[in-house]
Amino acid sequence: MSFSAALIVGGRSSRMGTDKAFLDWKGRPLWRHQMETLRATGADEIFVCARKGQLFPDETVLVDPAPGLGPLAGLARALEGSKGPLVLVLAVDLPVMTEGFLRGRLLAAADDTGAVPWVDGFYEPMAAVYPKRLSEEVQRRLLGVDRSLQSLCGWAEAAGIVQRIAVTDAERALFRNLNSPEDLAG
Repeated sequence: MSFSAALIVGGRSSRMGTDKAFLDWKGRPLWRHQMETLRATGADEIFVCARKGQLFPDETVLVDPAPGLGPLAGLARALEGSKGPLVLVLAVDLPVMTEGFLRGRLLAAADDTGAVPWVDGFYEPMAAVYPKRLSEEVQRRLLGVDRSLQSLCGWAEAAGIVQRIAVTDAERALFRNLNSPEDLAG
């Protein structure tokens, strides 16, 4: 299967108080840890979707189209910049996500549709697979007022563009998110 992979790092990290991409995670910057996870999936191409001014040595960086547009902007750049029909996205702040889940559950379920995890009645859109054909709708939403990834995923599921992947109780821990300094201690 041909697919691209994108690490989404452009958030403001306001609750953390410092750029999450550069947090120390097991002795190295968090972004490097996440890039290793993406490389292990076997993606045909991998890039970082970042805000202007963020630097990631030796990586292909796609800059968000404008500041302050949220994670939808990173997804827009990933879809726009990819060569393959599918894009695997991973947020920098999901450090315990595994290659096994990304490849074995999400990519295995994706064909001409994407695959978005579903946990407790919500999509987990920042560890998901999206088809490149979703790009037009994402671009449309960037210009509007509803930039919610929950809304986008609901629309895309109803349109048959993505499918919902139920997360098992054992897989829930993979979605541990780092938002604040307290999260680092846990």
